[in-house]
This record gives sequence, structure tokens and C-alpha cells, in this order.
Amino acid sequence: MARISKDENNIELIKILDELISNNVDISAREITRRHPLFSSASSITRNAERKKLVEIYKQKQEEMRQWQSRLSKTSKNDIAEKLTSQEIIISDLEMTVKSLTQAHLALITSVAQIGGMNKLLQFYENYRDIRNILADVGALPDSIK
Repeated sequence: MARISKDENNIELIKILDELISNNVDISAREITRRHPLFSSASSITRNAERKKLVEIYKQKQEEMRQWQSRLSKTSKNDIAEKLTSQEIIISDLEMTVKSLTQAHLALITSVAQIGGMNKLLQFYENYRDIRNILADVGALPDSIK
């Protein structure tokens, strides 16, 4: 009869794996066994398909993190700062564009409503409800249409 583990959902195992990744310690069945209060040997992990798969997923995650760290260390802090600054400028320009387009859209809808085309406008937006909802979310519709 199989022994029932007190850590059936592998909560303690996941906690240990997260700790190994955050401390950049190589993930291995032996290292996990040293830290896990319920496992006495590495085979407790390697012979259980679910635990073994979980460890493999975390090993892959650790490898990806290490690759990112190595890429970042090759890039100088000045290069990163320059890239960040240029991205902030692009974001600022895009935000200004969206704001301008929103104001222009609102002005057009308001002028159509003022010359009596409100019924046609409402019919148009009935067919394009998703677009109307997006425009309402960004404040590009007058209160009379919302």
C-alpha cells in the first residue's frame, strides 16, 4: 500500500522550488530533499511523476531566468537607461496622440448631434456596440450617447 504524503498538493515542494529560483541555487532532487521536511531521499521526487514534472518545469524556468540575467549583464546600464528614456518618449507621444484623437472624435460626434443627426449616430453605434463601449471607456462619446 502506498504511503500517503502530508504534502499531497506539493505546496511545500513548490515553496522550496521558488526559494531555489529566487536564491539562484541549482535545482536538483538532492537539493530539494535536503530542504524538504518530508522527503528522505531524492527518489521521493524522481519516482513520482507529478513531482518530477514539477521539478522539470522549475528547472526550465530557472534556465530562462539565467539566460535573461546573462543578457542583461552584457548590456551596460547606460544602454538600458537610453532605451528606457527612448521608450518613455515614445509612450508619451502615443498618449498625446490618443488624447488628441479622442478630443477630435468627441468634437465630431458633438457637432453631428448638434445638427440633428443624433438618431443616425445612435443607429450606427447600435451595430458597432463593441466600438461604442471602447469609445465610452476612453471618454470619446458625449454624455447623451452613453
